[in-house]
Amino acid sequence: MLVFITSYDKGYLGFPEGIARLLSRVGDRSYAIYLANGPVVALGLRLSPFNGMDRTNTADSLLRTGGFLTCTLVMAELTYRLIEVPARLHGRKLAQAYCSAMSARGC
Repeated sequence: MLVFITSYDKGYLGFPEGIARLLSRVGDRSYAIYLANGPVVALGLRLSPFNGMDRTNTADSLLRTGGFLTCTLVMAELTYRLIEVPARLHGRKLAQAYCSAMSARGC
């Protein structure tokens, strides 16, 4: 039901403009965040300075979480801008060329 309500993009949930824009940006990058999170955490636990931190210390856990979150968001943004957007634009060009070719053939 929530997906149905939000799909109209009319502000039915009542988020302020800034928060709605932020949530939209996160939604656009959600797949890149999903893809980047696993490798960042796996490599971060093995190869980074976070490796020797005490896992029971709250300050160390917050620092590690902040570092992983920052790295994940940077990697996700790079993936989104350098891979997803160009691939989407290329796919759009291919689809338009295909539609043009099909309409020229009378199909």
